[in-house]
Amino acid sequence: MLSMFYQGMTVADKTAIAVKYGVPDWQVMETWLRSLNFVRNVAAHHSRLWNKNLVDQPKLPKLGDIAEFDPLVGKPDINSRLYVVLCILIYFMRGICPNSSWPQRLREMLDTFPNVPKLTVLDMGFPTDWETHSFWKV
Repeated sequence: MLSMFYQGMTVADKTAIAVKYGVPDWQVMETWLRSLNFVRNVAAHHSRLWNKNLVDQPKLPKLGDIAEFDPLVGKPDINSRLYVVLCILIYFMRGICPNSSWPQRLREMLDTFPNVPKLTVLDMGFPTDWETHSFWKV
């Protein structure tokens, strides 16, 4: 419902909320909320998520608006999978609850991803150099 409430707000209110959470563009924030909603629904209904294309793909900020996202801009293979949503969640968690251990626990879980042929984190949209991105620095 949050994404629907946000969508129905005035542009001024959307902008104020987006800026409060470190997102300089209300339209980017709106797509982020829709993407988070989609992933939540897939997970809540026990559907396959690890290699699923996102129906509601998040728009990324313009280059330089949020430097952490710059390595992801212009890469639709990343933007259409779970990786980008995990990055958005980490970004929000660091701003809302900077002492949370969730980003670290997520990284630890990813480090234990099974080493099975034809089953990798790349299927979730992770780029080959994902561990160098600032989201994953613990």
